[in-house]
Amino acid sequence: NTSDLDKLGLNGTDSNSTDSNRADPGQVHDDSAPPRPSPQASKAVWRDWARLRHSLLPAPDSAAICEHLLAFLSEQRVSHVLAYHALPGEPDVSALAAHLHLYTTRAVFRPEVRLTLHDWHSATVFSRFGVRQPPKGTPEINRTRIGAVLLPGLTFDMTGTRLGYGGGFYDR
Repeated sequence: NTSDLDKLGLNGTDSNSTDSNRADPGQVHDDSAPPRPSPQASKAVWRDWARLRHSLLPAPDSAAICEHLLAFLSEQRVSHVLAYHALPGEPDVSALAAHLHLYTTRAVFRPEVRLTLHDWHSATVFSRFGVRQPPKGTPEINRTRIGAVLLPGLTFDMTGTRLGYGGGFYDR
């Protein structure tokens, strides 16, 4: 709905900006860049738009991203991090496992849809969505151990508001 898209900053305006010439960090410098949907467009339309924009961008520099994340997390004195196993086109943060205690999720569908938390290295099977996850029955970890969460998403605005892939797992 419109208010969700406004919150995401995806309506084409930036109420915090006074510099109309400020570059959009996710701007695709290509005449083939898709036009922004209207603020009233559905989340599905926005997701399609974001996927198309992603297809026009270079692959993420996972090594540089991990270097910056490690510096930031170290500065914050965080050593236990819930992370994600990257899908194609997402930054691969697995290199952080050499320096931090990483944890991952498993999607559970019954009796209710939810994510369970597990040791990073236990993710040895693929979910129905193609995401690496721990097999059924893998011991869960207590979420109070987690000091930071690296959240996957299709797109984020400048305030960190996330538009996900549509499964709703991280919203629960």
